Amino acid sequence: MHIHVWRPIDSFMREITARRNPNVAILMAFTLFSSPLLGFHFVALWTILCTVFHGVRLLQAMKFGARGGEFTSWLDAA
Repeated sequence: MHIHVWRPIDSFMREITARRNPNVAILMAFTLFSSPLLGFHFVALWTILCTVFHGVRLLQAMKFGARGGEFTSWLDAA
């Protein structure tokens, strides 16, 4: 099973990060307001937040598996 279909929040995060490149939008918005360096900092912050989110979700999945939980996609349950 793919990590991005375990729970709905994972699919939502995948939709944001993979389908719509937020880095380009952030950089463009800040460039339009004459602050490309600040935009770069926000892209770095966004990257850190996404990495932390996926790290937490991975730890939750590992804990779930260690307790004997069976992984199923939330899409199969619907």
